[in-house]
Amino acid sequence: MNEFAKIVIPGIAIDTEFDYAVPESLRAQISTGQLVSVSFGQTASRGVVTRLQEKSAFKKVKDISGIISGEPAVDEVHLRLTRWIADYYFCSWGEALESCLISPPGKRAKAVPARERSESVSELPGLLDEESSRILEQLRGVSTGPEKKPALLWGGLTSQRVKIYLELIEQLVNSGRQALIIFPQIDMIESYQEYFSVRYREQVAIIHSGLSDSEKYEISENLKQGRVRVVLGTRLALFYNFPKLGLVVLEEEQDPLYKSDQKPMYHARDVARKLAELSCVPLVMATSAPTVESYYRAQAGEYTLIKWRELFDQNKVQVNLLSVPPRSKYKAPLYFKQDFIDALAASLARKERGIIFVNMRGFGNYVFCRACQQVVKCPDCDVPLTETKDRKKLFCRYCGYSHMHLPECPACHKSDLESYGFGTETAESVLREIFPQARIKRIDADTFTRNRELKDYDILVGTQALNNYDAFPQATFLGVMLIDLMLNLPDFRAAERTLQHLIRLIQRLDTSRSAATVMIQAEDKGHYLLQAVLKQDWDSFYAQELELREDLKYPPFGSLAQVEVRGPDNDKTEKEAQQLAARFKAPGLKVYGPTPSFKVKLRGQYRQNIILKSANHETLIKLLRKIMPNKRTAAVKISTRVDPEEML
Repeated sequence: MNEFAKIVIPGIAIDTEFDYAVPESLRAQISTGQLVSVSFGQTASRGVVTRLQEKSAFKKVKDISGIISGEPAVDEVHLRLTRWIADYYFCSWGEALESCLISPPGKRAKAVPARERSESVSELPGLLDEESSRILEQLRGVSTGPEKKPALLWGGLTSQRVKIYLELIEQLVNSGRQALIIFPQIDMIESYQEYFSVRYREQVAIIHSGLSDSEKYEISENLKQGRVRVVLGTRLALFYNFPKLGLVVLEEEQDPLYKSDQKPMYHARDVARKLAELSCVPLVMATSAPTVESYYRAQAGEYTLIKWRELFDQNKVQVNLLSVPPRSKYKAPLYFKQDFIDALAASLARKERGIIFVNMRGFGNYVFCRACQQVVKCPDCDVPLTETKDRKKLFCRYCGYSHMHLPECPACHKSDLESYGFGTETAESVLREIFPQARIKRIDADTFTRNRELKDYDILVGTQALNNYDAFPQATFLGVMLIDLMLNLPDFRAAERTLQHLIRLIQRLDTSRSAATVMIQAEDKGHYLLQAVLKQDWDSFYAQELELREDLKYPPFGSLAQVEVRGPDNDKTEKEAQQLAARFKAPGLKVYGPTPSFKVKLRGQYRQNIILKSANHETLIKLLRKIMPNKRTAAVKISTRVDPEEML
């Protein structure tokens, strides 16, 4: 008889299983995965039963107070999954388990109302074209084969891939199995929800952070009872119990939104891979352009690579590179080269549209005092304030701080301020002067909404928010401004991210009426990424990236951890970071820093970064657990990101 239980307390940062005695009255009812009531310290807490055993190594243990959930709140697969998350991402098991717990509501939940149809869904899925049919057959071969190796699906638009998923899961659903399709954003789910709802009706459920507790609980119960067969969800859906899971799909696997920025700081791609492995089901990871790590694993045979024949048709898309002067001289009228303007004008003359990509919102990227050489910065974030088009306001992109436009320099009090830089508002303003009759729409974090109607505009000027659209109807011109700003970010993934944005934008152009023109303005036309795009030589790009990463032992050739020390006092923060960095010593470990973060002060907190690099992931995690058991002090807060998505 199991007289004792190992209990993990959800949410706490202590990575320990605690022993509790099982009262005789509960022994016939208790099982692993159940949520129980226990006394933890001086308070009553919830606990998850992770193991049952006949003996305990401790002489005195507390009794379990009662059983909260009759059925297991966490199934066996997710017990193992969350234990893996804790081990891999340097968090506690309790922090990982917290993601799986869905509390029952006080009253019966109401049905989740259907969403309005998105403007981006112009038609419901029909027959697959020849290329999509070929892809479907390959995916069927992978998903039904004896070897459950993940499939990396490279190419196509999300809309094309969604139609393939509908066919892929049909037999699965009809046989009573369940399919989980993960999207990086809620917007994408709402764009394609109707595709699935029309075919599978009430068997479809949507899971994301915007649901109420009642809605989440009802979906969880419907999944357990088998009433839901298809789930479209964000990364949160990975932690729901699927009793009859048959397939996991991860759409746009390269998207950085898949990395959680709160504990447990997991990456959905890796968790999806582990979930599929533990559940013995196939995994499909789809992408416009894969991460370097996924490409490497596909080349190494860990993934089955299934690829569109072309990412875009070179006969229908002409890519051009235009040289621009250094940014120090980058002022009007040099924003747009004449060839750039002529190509855009040609598209407008044909009653077609143009897309202008600028990876910076605002009007002036910074305001500079020519008298004292100082840049006007946010007092809370120590980053340059951005100027609005009407020159009436300065604002911070990170914390939202704003200030009416300054008549004089806050440092030297002289009226010699000048705006520099180039953002979406700048581009919009210049284009309105060049094309006064054109209908221009700016799309960035300040203006983007879920209303995706594009037909009323001739020119779209946008940041990465443009990637929220699946297609640009009648758009035959794409202009990319200042691509060097993205390529030269101090992040080893900068080139990879730039490629992914470019490919997604190019693929969304409309070549049904006429050929499309892409013009990329760059200071360094010879950059290997730009040459790869020009020639569609993707393998050469990834080969170059892998060579650079192998030399520097970046992923996939090593493991990284980013330790961030932050506090309101700059001197104390720097001192604590230096003392912490000095403690990291182990064979094969390289320690970089501490150095001020790229955004050295953010929301009133000074930030110092320590980068740890090791060839062995387990060695890195063991060292973190050894060095950082008590990582909070009165002066600073410390957070650790394993496999960080960005290094800024």
